[in-house]
Amino acid sequence: MSAKSVKSIPPLILILLFLSTALAAQSAFLEKGTNGVGIEVESLFKLAELESLGIGAGYSIAGIMDLGVKAGLGFGELEGSDAEETQVAIFYNINILKQDDDIPLSFQVKGFYGLINITSGYLDSKKPPLLKRGTGFSIGTDIYKDFKLLPFMFVRLGLTGFYESYRYSTEEDNPPEVDDPAYPEIERVSNIYYGFLSSFLFKTKKEGVLSAGLKFLLDRELSWKLAPAISIAIPSMSSSR
Repeated sequence: MSAKSVKSIPPLILILLFLSTALAAQSAFLEKGTNGVGIEVESLFKLAELESLGIGAGYSIAGIMDLGVKAGLGFGELEGSDAEETQVAIFYNINILKQDDDIPLSFQVKGFYGLINITSGYLDSKKPPLLKRGTGFSIGTDIYKDFKLLPFMFVRLGLTGFYESYRYSTEEDNPPEVDDPAYPEIERVSNIYYGFLSSFLFKTKKEGVLSAGLKFLLDRELSWKLAPAISIAIPSMSSSR
């Protein structure tokens, strides 16, 4: 998802997501009824090219709902010039179904809302320089099932899908006073992603979980992307079991 031109700039980061990927989804790892904290480091690749990096942290309420924040950095091009996109977002995850002895799989709804800033030599070269900022949101779902390999080790397999939408605004920095200004320029970009998810889960003696996962994503243009992530979830001391 690299930026190609001022008129058409797909979001450089999913997150954010982006990526509506796992987004520090610690409730997906903790037992139902367990509060806890989680941290996740995620990335996005198109073939061998790194497109974004992100980190998120959040709090799980009863192992059912997560609330947290994340930050990310995306890489691309703008009119032939290297560009970077930074994003800060709040996210949520809600487990509608959670796998246990009576429920065969888990179903999670999740999303985020974030603020975006783009920097590029192309924007700086304009007279006066241009500023490009935006907002974005995502909503999506995961359906998955955990399979026990060892007492402390599980493999998770499932399906994922999400919709994301961004609104960008390009403005002049200290614009001159003219009757017919060329800016601000507004742009809206949206996309749909779907694919497969997989991860290995390692449970500690105190019921914390370390996860190493990978998502295979296909977008509206049928372009494949890989989203690896490493997550850790730790139950809080006050959790009731």
